Amino acid sequence: MRPRKGDNMIIDRDKTIDALSRIVNITEMTNLMPVLKCVKINFKTDVSTVTATNLNVTAAVTLPAVDTEETLVVNGKVFLDIVKALDKGDIELNKDKNILRISQGSAKYDLALGVEEDFPTIDTNNDLGKFDAFLIDVNTLLKLVRKVEFASSADETRYALCGIRLTSREGHLEVVATDGFRLSLVNSPSVPLENVPGVTIPRNALAIIKNAFRGGQVKVVMYASKVKFIGVDTTLICGVIEANYPLYEGLISTNGAGISVKVETAALMEAIRKSLIIGETKDHPIKAVLSGTNLVLKSESVFGNTVQIVPVEATTETEGEVAFNFNGRYLSDVLNRAEGSTISLKLLNDKVYVYDDTSINLVMTLKV
Repeated sequence: MRPRKGDNMIIDRDKTIDALSRIVNITEMTNLMPVLKCVKINFKTDVSTVTATNLNVTAAVTLPAVDTEETLVVNGKVFLDIVKALDKGDIELNKDKNILRISQGSAKYDLALGVEEDFPTIDTNNDLGKFDAFLIDVNTLLKLVRKVEFASSADETRYALCGIRLTSREGHLEVVATDGFRLSLVNSPSVPLENVPGVTIPRNALAIIKNAFRGGQVKVVMYASKVKFIGVDTTLICGVIEANYPLYEGLISTNGAGISVKVETAALMEAIRKSLIIGETKDHPIKAVLSGTNLVLKSESVFGNTVQIVPVEATTETEGEVAFNFNGRYLSDVLNRAEGSTISLKLLNDKVYVYDDTSINLVMTLKV
């Protein structure tokens, strides 16, 4: 934003687009109240901000200071589309009662303003219920989120599982997600965090978090009912899922038991992909038979059948063949996010464990 020119407010097109683009998706997530389709722009002489909220997620992006104070409540998507349609450079804004007049050269728009008092008041400085905080690079945080989010549940009847869990283990940050059929967990040794209760961030808030920040360090503050992300120029507050998260610690501790092999990640991914071609759905079950130094994948359906063979390196001794069934898509999701050229597979009871360079993953076997 720039100072006023005469009676008009002057904004920079590109800076305005950048700020709005980070948070406008919040306004598209609910029809609960018409005003939630709007953003609130506070022009200040110290720090200006643009804010969007859907009552569960609120984000505010700072803008350069101006030499006057004014507040605008406008439809976020429409305002962004108008600004995008204009040329690079300065755009003039003029507030005329309940109308925002937008102009650049010969282009002119009149946009209805919302009622300022109707826009929800969100206290971004309230620290009631705070129990811990940590600093983390934004890109590191987003990498951890992307690593595990596929395993969170999309089934709203399993509310407690519809998000990712931020918690701690052995003095470091741990991020985990599970839908009850699979689990993905990654520990970040570079982020110290003492034992905390943990918070569960809703699945539908993850896209907002990924879009709102542009790099640098972010302070993550955890509360009993929310989590706050404070970046260089963005503050985002997200309500958490207030339901008991399952006790997963016992599942990931195998105490050295089970049958283990090492396998090339790309080779196993390709074999699963080929096996799923013959399936009736993306969730088609695949039968795996561990035989000596080979992992044999078998898939059959009304369309026919196929057999794929993947070389493996056994890391535990086995007697005879070992067979199990698994959901092809579930294991593919894990492999698509695996780091390193090889992974370790461990079969124990009714679970397949997948270990890569940074994470522990678990997929339940199927009874077919």
